[in-house]
Amino acid sequence: MAYQLLFSYMGTYPNINLTFSSQVGTNLSIYEVIDLYNEVKNKIKRDFIYINVSSKTSNTTYKIKKYTNLKELLNYIGINEINKLVLNRKIKLNTYDFLLDENTLKIEVS
Repeated sequence: MAYQLLFSYMGTYPNINLTFSSQVGTNLSIYEVIDLYNEVKNKIKRDFIYINVSSKTSNTTYKIKKYTNLKELLNYIGINEINKLVLNRKIKLNTYDFLLDENTLKIEVS
């Protein structure tokens, strides 16, 4: 069914190659899907990311520009005193001078 929809778009957009694969379970990140959408719609490249910031009292997702400094984000949110900072549930940070990119998905603050 999905391939029939793709065939209806063939020839509409130049420089798109349609390839069928028998691989099952191909996973795309949300950023890859957004980039594909922007390529099809001939939009500019994505310059933002989504980051989930969780603390004891809240759990919020923010849309920010790529390579934003972590300290700027924390100041914007209003988090000033931090005992522990963990990125992606793996990396413990001692400094707040850190650039955020698409590899950063979650920030845990306590």
